[in-house]
Amino acid sequence: MQPLPKLSGAALGTLFILPLIYALLSYLFYSQTKYIYTTNPDPAYVYLLNGTNLAGGNLEIGHFDHPGTPVQLLAAVIIFLTSLFLGHGAVYESVLSNPEMYLAVCAFVLISLMLFSVYKSGALVYRHTGNIIQALFFQLLPIVSYTAIHHFILLKPEVLIVIILNYYCAYLWVLFYYRSQDPDNDFSKKNQLLFFSFITALLITAKINCIPFLLIPFFVIRKFSRKIIYLILTFIFMLALVFPIWPKLPLMFKWMSALVMHSGTYGTGTAEITNFGTFKYNLTSLFEQEYFFMAGYLLITIAFVTGLFSKKIKGSGYYSLGAILWLVITIMVVITAKHYKYYYLIPGSMLLIPAFMAFFVSFLNEKTDSKMRLTAFILIAGWLCYHAFVSATVFKNGNTVVKTIENKSTFDSLPRIITTGSENSAFIESAIHFGVSYSGNCQTRYYSFLQKLYPRTYFFLIGENVLNFWGQPLDLSELAKVNSRVLVYFHTCELPPGAEEAAISKLTEGYEGLVRDFKLEYANAETGEKIYILTFDTDQKSKVYRQKLEFTCGMEKTMGDEIRTSVDSIRLKGAGDISGEKFYSGKPAVKLSPGHQYSGIKIFQANPGDVFDIEVLCQSNDHPCALVLDAHEVNFYKSSEFPIETLNNGWKKVKLRTELPFNFRPGKISFYLFYSGPGVCYADDLKFTLLKK
Repeated sequence: MQPLPKLSGAALGTLFILPLIYALLSYLFYSQTKYIYTTNPDPAYVYLLNGTNLAGGNLEIGHFDHPGTPVQLLAAVIIFLTSLFLGHGAVYESVLSNPEMYLAVCAFVLISLMLFSVYKSGALVYRHTGNIIQALFFQLLPIVSYTAIHHFILLKPEVLIVIILNYYCAYLWVLFYYRSQDPDNDFSKKNQLLFFSFITALLITAKINCIPFLLIPFFVIRKFSRKIIYLILTFIFMLALVFPIWPKLPLMFKWMSALVMHSGTYGTGTAEITNFGTFKYNLTSLFEQEYFFMAGYLLITIAFVTGLFSKKIKGSGYYSLGAILWLVITIMVVITAKHYKYYYLIPGSMLLIPAFMAFFVSFLNEKTDSKMRLTAFILIAGWLCYHAFVSATVFKNGNTVVKTIENKSTFDSLPRIITTGSENSAFIESAIHFGVSYSGNCQTRYYSFLQKLYPRTYFFLIGENVLNFWGQPLDLSELAKVNSRVLVYFHTCELPPGAEEAAISKLTEGYEGLVRDFKLEYANAETGEKIYILTFDTDQKSKVYRQKLEFTCGMEKTMGDEIRTSVDSIRLKGAGDISGEKFYSGKPAVKLSPGHQYSGIKIFQANPGDVFDIEVLCQSNDHPCALVLDAHEVNFYKSSEFPIETLNNGWKKVKLRTELPFNFRPGKISFYLFYSGPGVCYADDLKFTLLKK
């Protein structure tokens, strides 16, 4: 092969035009967004916190659905280096104290990688083919889907996929260019298998819906033995890229199996691969979303079918490239229509231009009139850049959530209860809470720090009817003891219209006597956000407890099915398997398993206003055991399995503190330990306190 020519000044300048346009569009979108937590906390904060795990030296990934590990590994590198120069304290403390700063650095790195990929793709095609128009066409790939611009600044798989595919498609084109000159030329034979295997593994582990890309090299590589080597190398690279989630691979495969075998989103719905009515609706929506994709797919489909009837065209190397790309796009259309979100199709949409160019050359030739090629480029580039600009300036009139941020400063002196989950919010705590909930075994450490960082922020999980303080269950009465007024924030994207009152009824159920007033103080008509003020009756907050029952239990069996406690008159039932295999102190511990889920059973006489404060130590490879209070007769149930502290040798402390509500009818209430996991859980050192009115 002759040495490749150097880029002239004119070519160099031309190849920088589109990267600079993308830089401008990315800057416009980011600057108008203002805060990522107001627009895309899901999944940006999830990847940020899992990257923080790795950057802090903890090989723990709490979010592995896609599996997305390349994004988390890249995030870890960025976070670690940023913390060295801009951080303070431990890595996780620095990130949790200023997550938007770390996301801004990630955005800068991602955009830089994007621009580098766009430039190198154009340069690769131009240096090998000498065709500047072809090179510029390949630089258009990142904006073939107009909405892709929304992903350029975010920590998520799509931006990494766009960066990879831009160069990958250019590499494919050059390979087929040389084959058109010399059918026996494999172009860089020594490195080809490694390149294809690594890129394919990177795409699939970034997001599993890229699995159709496994087919491309399989059809490009000619020798069967080399195809097998390619598959083996791809598998090895995939294993290497997902090394942080090796222990969780069975859970990941179970999740993916549910996705395939159920018709609903995220593995829900009926047990069928797809629902025809839903599939048809999604397919229609997919083609109506962006007309460029609809028109482009229609053209390459016509070209593919037409070429099947011409031996000359079908035998062209470029036609085979177009056919392979058409097949991958078609499979991705089917996958996206099954679980529809348009951005799932971004990887497939990027193949439209190389597929169209491949069919164009196979039907005509590479030397077709340059004016025709230039005109086509100007029309397509103009169309795509215009729509990318429209997408990038979606917040040109202002990010409407920011208006709530500006108004909520009036209420900053009040403690706050946030009801939103994964949705964008006017409170950064909401995004942090969502991200930390996917941080695996680092949750306890992160929540402990956040309790100090945000000591007056609480969360009400509406679907679960649970009030918590950074992962720790909390009774409304405990909040009312130290606060006369509390702000309650709703983001009605998650609720049907007028559902705030129903949610407040759930929040205050059983504590109506504590509530003096519940009043709407602010509403954002553009977003549906609402801020209420909940005022407590101070006369109801003070209580006198006349009796205290307290005991500890080392899980020692006495006789039959009883467990001894520090109070001779109290025995717990459900001893089951008292084991010396693992224990925290003393010798034995209760061993819970699917065959023995309950232990420590005790029935107490209880009244409204009684307070239970219970702790237990447990160790398991999956779920901790739950502390449960259950009163069937009055329809009362309260449980907690969230660890508030991690101790030595993997033991975790689980705590349940609750006050029986005012509407609790005096009667019997059962206490017990419950384990819902598939493995084994050991429980030891129970501490139990009951304060009675």
